[in-house]
Amino acid sequence: MRRTWIGAGVMALILTAGLWVMQGTRRALMPVAEQLSLAWHAVEEDNWNDAVLAMEKGRAQWTEQWKFCAAVLDQETMEQIDGAFAELDACCAMQNRDDFGARCAQTAELLRGTVEESKPSWWNLL
Repeated sequence: MRRTWIGAGVMALILTAGLWVMQGTRRALMPVAEQLSLAWHAVEEDNWNDAVLAMEKGRAQWTEQWKFCAAVLDQETMEQIDGAFAELDACCAMQNRDDFGARCAQTAELLRGTVEESKPSWWNLL
């Protein structure tokens, strides 16, 4: 009987940890995606300085959350996100507004897709 309760406790602990990771991923990535969307909209409105500031703020948020994301996301996803930010930096350095706006939108969608993949569901918990 005692082993049953210990097993149930361990399972509850694992379930709680899984839910915590899923929610943490959402909290870590959504603000970054929102900043990149703001940057994209600023480029669309021909406001380059605000676009660059929003992208830099998104990058700062990504840098803050990088260790957590590296622990919970797979390596391919991390490389895609880091590569997307490197492309954003290149577009920003060349002041290529069209590519910069497109890359901001693509990176924001990549982040939203990653959040969607880690959304709490039975499949993700298994």
